[in-house]
Amino acid sequence: MKFHIAVLLFALVGSLGCNREPPGAIVRGKVIYKNGPLSEGSVVFYPAGSGQVGYAKVRPDGTFQLINAKKTERIEPGQYVAVIVAGTDQIAEVKEGAPRVAQQPVVPYKFCSVTTSPLKYDVVIGENEVELNLDQP
Repeated sequence: MKFHIAVLLFALVGSLGCNREPPGAIVRGKVIYKNGPLSEGSVVFYPAGSGQVGYAKVRPDGTFQLINAKKTERIEPGQYVAVIVAGTDQIAEVKEGAPRVAQQPVVPYKFCSVTTSPLKYDVVIGENEVELNLDQP
């Protein structure tokens, strides 16, 4: 009987740790542009050093929650640069032979590149709530 209880306890303890994500940072937020929520696009957080990016689609209400490459919600803590991509859907839809028309992104170019984006954030372990306000200089 004691052997069965020990095996049961071992199995229970083992199963508790198998499906848990390692500690990390959960990043949620909202993108504001022209004094209201940005209703479409993507947010990408690039690490300042090495590491993996976090990314999310922007919901119609402007909110987002980052996920990692494994499609789970935790990213590594550290310093990140946020990039916003919006309004570029038609670039991928240009048909061969059709004249190419450069489409202007919905947001200013400076927010579309990791080298020019002023959106820099320190992400810490646990919950992180950020507001990406594209109206502020």
